[in-house]
Amino acid sequence: MAGVVVVANGGLLALATADRSWGALAIGILWGPIANLVLAIISLACASEVKQGAEGAAIWPYVLASIGVPASAAFLDLVVIGSMGLHGC
Repeated sequence: MAGVVVVANGGLLALATADRSWGALAIGILWGPIANLVLAIISLACASEVKQGAEGAAIWPYVLASIGVPASAAFLDLVVIGSMGLHGC
């Protein structure tokens, strides 16, 4: 799942880098968090399958990673986009 998060956020950052204007700001504030929320929901939806595949293992590390990795990625997107030197034109 972490690989999917990296690829998705890399694509969002590539789009923001190409724009460097209001579109980049929208990616940092709106579309990045929405994309990462969708990834977290999909990952959490797979938790029961992971639990069945790893019998006897605790599910909490997977749940924490399913929430923490996309949340961290959304925050890092905003930090990176904010440091790009955006312009309003």
